[in-house]
Amino acid sequence: MGYTSGTVAYQATKETQYMLRNWLHKHHTYRYFEWYGAVKPTGQPYKRDHRNRSFHWTYQKLKVDKALTHSEHARGIYFSPLYNNTREFLRGEIEESQLEKAFDTSIEYLVDLWKTKYASKRIKSLIKNDRVSDETLYYDDLIYLDWEQTKTKYLNDVGR
Repeated sequence: MGYTSGTVAYQATKETQYMLRNWLHKHHTYRYFEWYGAVKPTGQPYKRDHRNRSFHWTYQKLKVDKALTHSEHARGIYFSPLYNNTREFLRGEIEESQLEKAFDTSIEYLVDLWKTKYASKRIKSLIKNDRVSDETLYYDDLIYLDWEQTKTKYLNDVGR
C-alpha cells in the first residue's frame, strides 16, 4: 500500500548495551535508577520502553551521530483483506454480519501457513547464508510454556 517514513533504531550488540548501561550508571546515576531501578507497585519498570529510551538518551549525551544509531529505511505497509467483501464493508455498503471469509482464519491454519510458507523459507535462507545465531533470548523457553505458565513467569517483566 506504500511505505512508512521516519527512522528505525539499530539494535546494539549485547556488549554495546552493557557498555552504555555501565556508562549511564557511572555518569548519570539518577537517570540510570529511573530506567533500570525504579519500579511501580506492580513490579513493572517505572518508565515505559526504558531500554530504548535510555540508549537514545545516552547516545545523545555521548554525541553519537544519529546516522550511526538510526536508519532512514522506509518499511512497506501491507494490507491483507480477511474477507472477500472487505472493501464493501469498509465503505459502509454492507453490515458486519454479511462479511464472507476469504480463507480459514483459525489459529491452527494461520500458524501452519506461517510455518510452511514463511518461516521455513527464512530458516533455510539463514542456514544457506551461514547467518544462524546461537545467541539465546530470554523468551526462548516460551515455546515450551502454555499461556498460564508464560503469564506467571513473564507478565511482571512487561513494561506496560
